[in-house]
Amino acid sequence: YEEIDRYSHEIQLPWFASCWDESSVHFISGFHPPFLKVASASVTDLPLLRAYRDTGIPVVMSTGMSETQEVVAAVDELGPSLAYLLHCTATYPCAVEELNLKAIHTLQWAFPNILVGFSSHAVSPWPALCAAAMGASMIEAHLTLDRTMFGSDQAASLEPHAFAKLVEEVRTFERARGDGVKRLYESEIPIKNKLRRVNV
Repeated sequence: YEEIDRYSHEIQLPWFASCWDESSVHFISGFHPPFLKVASASVTDLPLLRAYRDTGIPVVMSTGMSETQEVVAAVDELGPSLAYLLHCTATYPCAVEELNLKAIHTLQWAFPNILVGFSSHAVSPWPALCAAAMGASMIEAHLTLDRTMFGSDQAASLEPHAFAKLVEEVRTFERARGDGVKRLYESEIPIKNKLRRVNV
């Protein structure tokens, strides 16, 4: 972990981790990460959530394998330390029919003061891109060098070219999204002058 921390500072890429017990929370918080991550499996572990909360470090929490009342209880336990809720379906990889991206809107409605994102376990970058288009404020995707490697997460991860494509397309979407103000662009004026018969 010291080597990870050293290298992340060297390349200026912040890092953080999921902690599955209280001693790990204290250990990781010693590196002063920008966030701590609650894994979906820990949503109902209230003593662990209290340990997260007591660090004073902002928390990101995935909500896979959880029903609404479990998410509500976890949100209440974490209080203002909770910075992001990530909609998630905790199967590896996740079937398209079970992605349920509209749950992003459900969480946004239920928790209007918390930013809502998406944790993807899909084998394509498209669900995460769709989540961004639906208003997800954070995207989590798994990265692997080779999906055929040993390990439960490999099959639900993106290889580097697909991960890079996801980042590129989300950044393109952010540029294309605009500000919502309906306006006439300078680039449209010559076409308007050529094609519009009646101007108001």
